[in-house]
Amino acid sequence: MKRILYCLIYVPFYLFSLLPLRLHYCISSFISFVLSKIFHYRYGVVNINIARSFPDLKYKAVKDIASGFYEYMSDVMVEALWAYTASPEKITRLQKVSNPEVLSEIVAAHGKAIVVMAHKGNWELIGGLAGNPDTRPASHYGNTDFVIAYRKLANPVMDRLMYTIRHAGFKKFRNGGDIVESAELFRYMVRNRDKNKIYFMIADQSSSRSKLIADFLHQKTCVFNGPEYLATKMDIPVVYLSSSRSRRGEYVVEYKVIAERPAETARGEITAKYMKMLEEDIKSEPYSWLWSHKRWKKKIKDGDEGLIFI
Repeated sequence: MKRILYCLIYVPFYLFSLLPLRLHYCISSFISFVLSKIFHYRYGVVNINIARSFPDLKYKAVKDIASGFYEYMSDVMVEALWAYTASPEKITRLQKVSNPEVLSEIVAAHGKAIVVMAHKGNWELIGGLAGNPDTRPASHYGNTDFVIAYRKLANPVMDRLMYTIRHAGFKKFRNGGDIVESAELFRYMVRNRDKNKIYFMIADQSSSRSKLIADFLHQKTCVFNGPEYLATKMDIPVVYLSSSRSRRGEYVVEYKVIAERPAETARGEITAKYMKMLEEDIKSEPYSWLWSHKRWKKKIKDGDEGLIFI
């Protein structure tokens, strides 16, 4: 039954992917209208998250950010679908890296790097950063493989579909390596400790189990500390990936070093720096972050036992 359902979803998805990107954007505008105006998809969550994160904004400004978010989110969706069948050359045109030397120098010196990023820009286009050096100067990383960590979806059909999308897109590129489930990543890193790898991790998910608490966007926030844990255990340098959208269909990526020697850092230091960098990025371009996630479900009090405020 799952296989039949998967095929029923996959076939129209594949045909949809073959459409030109310009047509995808026309469809995206329609999707944005339906999600925001008709279905009101997580409308309350989006507006409350924005209002609490920017308490000084007027009602209209909050609504404008929310409207921009729905348009942006719809573009991310169609760009990911389009990239499934698009050529590597076309995918690489969507992202420009302003300072590729930052990551390449870290890899040259240490052989490895952990790149932490957020649900900002278009995280589904990470594979394009591993593009052929003939078409993208930003990928001059020698024989270093790119590895993407992902969190398994609860729905098995959608999980298989998303894995198919990401895996196919990733393997198009010269440095495309493996896609590894987050729960298995540490074991994978240990097995490959002697190999050159660049690990990409999204680290802005809701993490109610974490004991690390950051003051993030005017709210006490449980922060995901997986990258810090892995970096300090394996002593792998950590680099922040900042992604912004200069215009529709064009993202600008900038690398910033968080810690070159993680084993020498204090607990929470790497995560605190990451959260600060992300907060600055969100403030500079608020619409292009995934506001529909319920990141502040857990209510935190200063007297809560066992918490570490960073």
